[in-house]
Formats: sequence, C-alpha cells, structure tokens
Amino acid sequence: MKAGGRRGRRAGGRARLYPASPGGIGRATRRRLSRTVDRAGLAARLLGPLLDRTGADQVARDLDALLETTREGIALLDERGRYVAANREYARMLGRAPAALVGTRALDFLHPEDLRLGTAAREAMIRSGEGRFEARAIRKDGSICFRSLLLVRRTGDRSRGLGHFAFSRDSTPSRRAEEKFRGLLEAAPDAMVIVDRRGRIVLVNEQAERLFGYRREELAGKPIEILVPDRLRAGHVGRRDRYLGAPQVRRMGTALDLAGRRKDGTEFPAEISLSPIRTEEGILVSSAIRDSSDRKRMEEALRSLSLADDLTGLHSRRGFLELAPTLLRLAARRRERAILLCADLDGLKAINDSHGHSAGDRAIRAVASVLTETFRRADVLARIGGDEFAALALTGLEGASAIRHRLRRRIEEEDASGRLGFPFALSVGTALFDPESPTPLETLLQRADAAMYAEKRAKRRRPLPLSLRG
Repeated sequence: MKAGGRRGRRAGGRARLYPASPGGIGRATRRRLSRTVDRAGLAARLLGPLLDRTGADQVARDLDALLETTREGIALLDERGRYVAANREYARMLGRAPAALVGTRALDFLHPEDLRLGTAAREAMIRSGEGRFEARAIRKDGSICFRSLLLVRRTGDRSRGLGHFAFSRDSTPSRRAEEKFRGLLEAAPDAMVIVDRRGRIVLVNEQAERLFGYRREELAGKPIEILVPDRLRAGHVGRRDRYLGAPQVRRMGTALDLAGRRKDGTEFPAEISLSPIRTEEGILVSSAIRDSSDRKRMEEALRSLSLADDLTGLHSRRGFLELAPTLLRLAARRRERAILLCADLDGLKAINDSHGHSAGDRAIRAVASVLTETFRRADVLARIGGDEFAALALTGLEGASAIRHRLRRRIEEEDASGRLGFPFALSVGTALFDPESPTPLETLLQRADAAMYAEKRAKRRRPLPLSLRG
C-alpha cells in the first residue's frame, strides 16, 4: 500500500502502529517519542536510527516489528481518544486482539471508579504534553488488569489531526503482591510503620493508627521522629541514620529502653523490632512497635513480689540486698553515719513446738511490727531468713545508740503486753557505717551477724522460761 493511501492498515489487515505519511514523523515528535519510549522502558538508542529514516513505509514496518517484540504496551489514539493502532502487548492487557481495539474509545475500558483518573491524565496531556496515571482496566472476560500509563501528545501537521501515544505497563502482579503485603500488614498484631531511607513514613497499619492516635494520611511522608518523644528526637536522628547506613534485622527486646509519643503528647514504653525490606525503589525499613506498658507493670508487680516478704510485708532478702547499697551511697554522699542491725527471734522452734506454727507466724509478724515502729519509712527493713531480720538506717542527729535503745524498749513493751501468749525476745547485733572509711554492705552484714550470735550464745547460758520448756 502506498504511503499516500489509506493509513492505519497494512497487508493482511493488521493495524499498523505508525501510519505512513508523506513527510514521515516530525522532528519534534521523534525527539518526544524517543524520550517517552525510553521512560516507558524501551531502548531509545534502537528507535532513534529508525525514526531518522526518510522512507516512511520502511519506518513503519521496522517499528511494527520492533514494537511487537517489546514487553511494553504501546498504542496510538486520535484526537477524540479512540484507538488508531496498538501492539499485541497493549491489546493483551485489555484481553482483546489489536485490530479489535481500532475505533474504540480508551475510556470505555477503564474501571468506572478510575474514569476520573483517566480523564484528568488526558487533560494534563493536552495542557502540558504528558499525563500519567494508574488505573484498572476491565478485560473482555470481566477480569481486572492494573496498568500504569503514560500519555504523550503527538505533534505534527494539525490539519490532519494529531491525537496521542499511550504507553502501558501491566502492574497487576506487583499490585497483587502489594495487596497481599498490605493484607499481611493489617493482620499483624503489632503496630507496623514502614519508612524509607530518608526516615520518612511510607506506610502504616490500623494498629499503628490506634496506638499513636494519628490517621495514616497524617503520617504519610512525615519523618519517623513524629512518633518519638521530644526529649529523645535529637539522639534518635543519629541512631536512625547509623542504622540505615547498615540495616539489619533487630529483634524486639534487644535494644535499650525505648518510648513512643502519641498524637496527644503522651508517652508510653515501647518495644521495637526492625527489618530491612529491599524494593525496586530502594531499601525500606519495617518497624513492629508494641506498647510495653502492661509488661512493665507486670514486671514491676513481680519485682515487688520478689522483693517483698509475704508474711511480714517487709522487704525480702533480695529486696534488702538491692536497696541497702543505695542507702549506703546516700550516706557516703551526705557524709552521714548509718547503722546496720541484724535481729533474730529467740526460741522460734520452741514456740512452734509448744504453741503451733500459727503462733510462730504471729511472733514473726510481731518482730516486723516492732521494727516498723522503731525505724523510719525511709529506712530499709527486711526479713532475710526464717527468723532473721535486718535493718539499715541513717543515724542522723540521734545517733546509733538512740536507735538501739528505742528498739530495746519496744521489744520489752511487746513482751510485757502479753498479747502473744508466750515470751517475746530478740537477739540483736549492730555494725556502724562510717563515711570517712566506707565499709561494704557484705562486711557490715558479717559484723552485725557476728554480734547478734554473740548475744544469742550469751542468752543460751540462761535457762528458758518455764512456758517454753518442752
């Protein structure tokens, strides 16, 4: 068929993508098409020489052959938005043969919900020469194809009508993978926040919206520091940049104590795991974030239980060993003396044997009561064994002797009251802490314990009261 004859068809009835024209394709069109095809993924260096040929029919044949081998969909549309020609890949995305598209309107193949996107892209193309959009196409069998499209206005002799080129990529596999990923993201039990290499938020799930109080559109594009307490933001930027420089999986619970900041400004303790995700756009980082407030409260409750003695309410031995060093450091800093006291309930075995174990428990609680009434709330009191107790106190202005005297008086008052129904006595030993020559807690305990047993041995030389004899 001659170049000046009927355009748009070639031998065999197949639609020709580039109709022949006496003057060939204009220079401006060649430049735009080469640039646009390159953006669509075609090799401009292959197309360039073909577009420069002067033989229009040969150009058309060569372009047809080349463009039918590409994986890109390419179509030519007239000024009314109707297809003039399309290659096989473009037609495949619509579930039709190339010839079946000729004369049909491009917008008729778009999903109804995406019509506005196609119309807006076409208007942008008319105004500026290009229009881009992503939309769903409805195939002949009713199935959906996701496409990324680039519309490029065609230039040339306006008297013959122009139209535009459409370059299309099938994004269905990537969109399905993205939808699957989003589904998994939404199903995650933790708040999920995904950021790019600049630390900007790309994606969040519903759990993140609930945890932080933001809507996802409020977070998109914002730096991740919007979710970090103000007092920690400066340091977080440096840590974030170092991590992004060499990203690797970081499991939850392996970092220092972390905190999150809600939209209303409140903070919460957080556990965070990090996982790099490699994508075509570069590395993203997925963060799983968990509010650890409940766990912290539970740990504190368990810690309190482990530091407390069930029977007396005083500290346990473990609690004493954790808290006493803090009080000694305070004494050293204030250059103040302290007294460490060890006390042992006399005759507990005899009380249990003669009056039962419930009576022994009452005697132990009585010791706790005597110690509580003797010492101050800031002092550290503990039951460190079955019938052994310890107390650590700053002596202050009254001195250690005044504390010992007050304790002796309270023991005598408890015994004289007769409330227990049996004699009540304690063996007591003390050791002094001098800030001028600080003594370790372990040494103080050894000295006080030795003094207590010395007093207990002295008492054993005296006979037991008749009420405690077997």
